[in-house]
Amino acid sequence: MVPPEELERSIARVDAGIRKWGGGCKRVPIASWRGTQPLPEFYQAARLAWNRLPKEHDDDGKLVPDEIHFE
Repeated sequence: MVPPEELERSIARVDAGIRKWGGGCKRVPIASWRGTQPLPEFYQAARLAWNRLPKEHDDDGKLVPDEIHFE
């Protein structure tokens, strides 16, 4: 929790990692917040921006197991 006396100077940012056309990845900001703005609006803006980004999909439709079993 941010103390009330520091709220006006507080900032936050949500970045997304995206793949560059030439290969590799870069981070881009998708939402930013200042302490004087309502948090629900910040979260909503971040969610909307995330949903608008193109996503990579597994062409094989395979599920990667979250556990490794040794034989």
